[in-house]
Amino acid sequence: MFKTIASVAMNMAVVGAVSFAVASPSMDDQAAIIEQAVQRANAQTVDITAENIDQFPQVFCLAQNIFFEAGIESTAGKAAVARVTVNRTSSERFPDSVCEVVKQGHKHANGQMKRYKCQFSWYCDGKSDTVPANSKNWKDSVDVAVAVYTSNKYQGLVEGAMWYHAKYVNPSWQRSMDRVGTIDRHIFYTQ
Repeated sequence: MFKTIASVAMNMAVVGAVSFAVASPSMDDQAAIIEQAVQRANAQTVDITAENIDQFPQVFCLAQNIFFEAGIESTAGKAAVARVTVNRTSSERFPDSVCEVVKQGHKHANGQMKRYKCQFSWYCDGKSDTVPANSKNWKDSVDVAVAVYTSNKYQGLVEGAMWYHAKYVNPSWQRSMDRVGTIDRHIFYTQ
């Protein structure tokens, strides 16, 4: 369990709510309203746990990805998967939010994911994506997700890698990548 100052996402939500609630204030008034909202958000302490993580969708998506990709791995293995996921949000090649990165893939005309045609295989493998709420691996995945998402922890662990694969597969795309290293069951790459 991590105690953290409200995340940038929370700041954006508060600021966004304020900007919609106020009708055409002056520039000075807008700046004051935004500053007050940011100060209120920064003053709040958020306690994100496995029990309330569903209230924080981006952190929940990150925790799910960690759990299904590296849930049985060490903290370093979990953190490496988390860093790749978050690193992708900063690249023009990938969507801007963690949830969009996790759920990225090819869809049928009806909007359903094509099986095994997504960035993270667990998301479109046809199996249940329900996490066992009382699992130690889930709680550990939540802890790592909170640390990475709210505190930018473990930055540099995978040296900016945006791709990885399990050791037991040999994807063709790896030949055009620069291998960063191996952590637990995954090999990490940059381009």
